[in-house]
Amino acid sequence: MYVGVLRVRLHIPAARSLKDRRMVVRRCVDRLRARTAASVAEVGPLDRWQVATLGVCAVSNDAAVTESQLLKALDVIEGAIVGDAVVTSQERELRRYEDSDFFGDLSVSPRAHGGHDGEGTDDDEELPR
Repeated sequence: MYVGVLRVRLHIPAARSLKDRRMVVRRCVDRLRARTAASVAEVGPLDRWQVATLGVCAVSNDAAVTESQLLKALDVIEGAIVGDAVVTSQERELRRYEDSDFFGDLSVSPRAHGGHDGEGTDDDEELPR
C-alpha cells in the first residue's frame, strides 16, 4: 500500500476577511472532492486572512497511481485559485506500507491464533468464562 501526502500553502492577497479566505478555500476543497479520489482538509492556522494550508492524501496499491493522484490534486487546486490566490509552497511525500506493518505475519491461519473460522462444526468446544 502506498500513501501519498500533499501539503499546499496558499497566499490569498485579496482576502480582507476570514469570509474572503473561506470562499477561496471552500472552492478548492469542493473541486478536489468532486474531481479526485483524494481526501482533503484545511490544515494549519485558521485565523490568518491571507494564508491557508491544504492537506491532501491519496492511497493506492501502486506508487505511480498515488503520485499521479497527488499531481492531479495540485493541478485542481491551481485551477481553482486562478486570479484569487497563489501556491507559495507545496510538499509531497510518498510512503510504502506492507501488510505485515499492520497485521503481522499473514502466513499463519486464524485458527492458530485462537480465531474462529466462522464454520459451525461439532468439534468446536466452549471456552470457560
